[in-house]
Amino acid sequence: MRVPERLPALSLCLLLTVASQAQEQSQSPSPGHGAAPHQPAPVAGNPLAVIPPGNASPPLSLGQKLSIIPRRVFSPQAFGSRLFLASIQHWRDDPTEWGQGMAGFGPRLASNYGYLIVRNSFQAAADVAFRTDPRYDQCTCRGFWNRTAHAWRRVVLARRDSGGEILNFSQLAGGLAASYVAASWMPDRLNTTSENLRRTAIYYAGRGGGNMLREFYPEIRRLIRRKR
Repeated sequence: MRVPERLPALSLCLLLTVASQAQEQSQSPSPGHGAAPHQPAPVAGNPLAVIPPGNASPPLSLGQKLSIIPRRVFSPQAFGSRLFLASIQHWRDDPTEWGQGMAGFGPRLASNYGYLIVRNSFQAAADVAFRTDPRYDQCTCRGFWNRTAHAWRRVVLARRDSGGEILNFSQLAGGLAASYVAASWMPDRLNTTSENLRRTAIYYAGRGGGNMLREFYPEIRRLIRRKR
């Protein structure tokens, strides 16, 4: 079991993400500066914060893009999701080589967090390099199928900071890199090309489902409030 051997590298990733967050906070403008009155800009680090249809949100700065890493890695939602995934894997004894008890649960939780750190780091780097916007923009179209197509389109194509679209290198890099890096601390039977591609495909499917949640979240929220 090789997770402990990888912990120094994970610790370095944690330090880098914390440092980037501190830099972004020190350079960020005061609250409300440059924002339109009564219409706050979407929060980039919140997975459910979207750009509404027709909203002319300015491009994110370098610091804002980098700040997404610690916000998504250290948020309560991130910890809860990693804890949930590790619990499911522990219940299924997956992988069996890591055993049961805390000696087995700890590596599973660390593995899930390591995957999250690597994925978000590569995604942020790609967003900076290719000047793409990591935020989800709701479709200006109407109709369930049109909006669903837009949600899945964002898995493949990303919005450029300057306008237009480009291949979503952020999702491609994040999904593939995280799968292959995570395989380095997995048991040998799971460190194969087929397993890496399977993990990548699962991530892309989850990303498409997450985009659909972001797309239809206003309707879902209104429905919940109506039932209450």
